[in-house]
Formats: sequence, C-alpha cells, structure tokens
Amino acid sequence: MPFEVVAYNFNDRWIIAKSDSKAGDNPQYWIIDKQYNFSRLGYREELQRQTTGPLDSISFYKTIKTYGIDLQLKYLSNK
Repeated sequence: MPFEVVAYNFNDRWIIAKSDSKAGDNPQYWIIDKQYNFSRLGYREELQRQTTGPLDSISFYKTIKTYGIDLQLKYLSNK
C-alpha cells in the first residue's frame, strides 16, 4: 500500500515529514536538508543525497536533536 505525507514542517534550512499508509504500516519519517547544489549532480541525485530516511520515530527524533532542528511536525487535516 502506498504511503502518503500526513505531517510536515519546514524552515529556511530543513524540511521534516512523516508518511503513513492506510494499512497501518509503521510510519516513516524524513529529513531533507535544503542547502544543496543542483548543478553539482543533478536534481534527483542531489535530493537523494540530502534526504535522510525513511527513519523510524526514535531515529527521527534523535537525528533532529543531533542536527539542532527546531521544528515540530504539523499534521494535515483529514478531508
């Protein structure tokens, strides 16, 4: 079953996100560093290098603490 973003937040440097599936699989967490240079490797390759994830919740919260990312996930409302 595909995953969809259920929560996210961002600032000038970082994007954080949580994805989940309707099947109730374990959620996945992502951290993206927005300080990248697309001309170096190309868009897709550089974005993959700057993305940390998928992570479990423990690894996600440890990583944002390690990098000093002062963001809280904001949950999307269900329609």
